[in-house]
Amino acid sequence: MILDINKVFNKVINYYDIEKLLDSYGCFHDAIVKKVCFDTDQEIIIVVDDLMANFEGFEEYQFLNNIQLIFHLEKKEKNFLINLDCNDNLKIYDIEVIDNDKIIIYFSPSGKIEFKVRSLTITGND
Repeated sequence: MILDINKVFNKVINYYDIEKLLDSYGCFHDAIVKKVCFDTDQEIIIVVDDLMANFEGFEEYQFLNNIQLIFHLEKKEKNFLINLDCNDNLKIYDIEVIDNDKIIIYFSPSGKIEFKVRSLTITGND
């Protein structure tokens, strides 16, 4: 069952609910990555277009542009890995949740980000 994406916009999703949310949306597979940045407030922000690309052709599909996935890192998190080759074809391939608080985001055609998370917020890009 797909959740209404509008119900989670601008709400803080705690680490223990992130996996359920990601599973509901197919881990945002094929969302087009426009920008990845690390914020000094201990946030990794990924701006994507076509957030629900993996549902194209299905009733649940909504074309959503300029969406920010804001991953709020653990305050003590000092070790995280960003290994990306950013290009015009970068997409989210999969998002894996390990032990409720470790996130690994895999990108297509290549790359990944690993970090410990305390929450996630999904917003429009103002």
